[in-house]
Amino acid sequence: MRKLVIIPIVHSASDLGRLQGELADLKKRMMSPSEIESGRDAVEQFWIELKHAIKQWSQDFSKVQIYQDALPVGPDPKLNIEQRIVDDLAAKGSENHKLLKWMIQSGAKLVGTEDPALLMKEYELVQKTLHFYSGGKQVPQADFDLHCENQKTLLRERDAFIASRIDDTLLDDHLGIIFLGLLHRLESYLSDDIHASFPFGKPNAQPVRSA
Repeated sequence: MRKLVIIPIVHSASDLGRLQGELADLKKRMMSPSEIESGRDAVEQFWIELKHAIKQWSQDFSKVQIYQDALPVGPDPKLNIEQRIVDDLAAKGSENHKLLKWMIQSGAKLVGTEDPALLMKEYELVQKTLHFYSGGKQVPQADFDLHCENQKTLLRERDAFIASRIDDTLLDDHLGIIFLGLLHRLESYLSDDIHASFPFGKPNAQPVRSA
């Protein structure tokens, strides 16, 4: 049976790309400086502890395949788009991608994980969410409910694609490790011959603020 380790993660601001500025502006309007700083510190501490814990595994990373939330499958393996994305975000300060880079340097193989088309839909929905909260106008309840349902549907579609991607690429003699946002429920879509474990615990159903 193939083995997959699922690690629930909290995204930091540096993971958000073009949305980083919009989210920062929204937080300034909705949160106090101390709340923003506390959230940022909590996320930073999360990644420090996670990296320390993974290093303690003494894992043979030459037998590890890494999968990552929001890392698209590149159009051509020769272009190495996935590695470029990791390098770029690591250089911009993402602790998540710094950890990926360290694991890759230790011998792990990076695997493109998500459907680019679904990620584009996710980006558009996140933009709409930010607009709802920052627009200054009351959003009709029916519109908000539909938006929330669209988010849930898209998350299920993403999980189904990720599970299919892992099924297609995870080798029998390798350990798969996926870093995945707290709202995902990937285990529901995995092939029967893939055993999923949660060494750091399963996420709860509530979203967590990013830094």
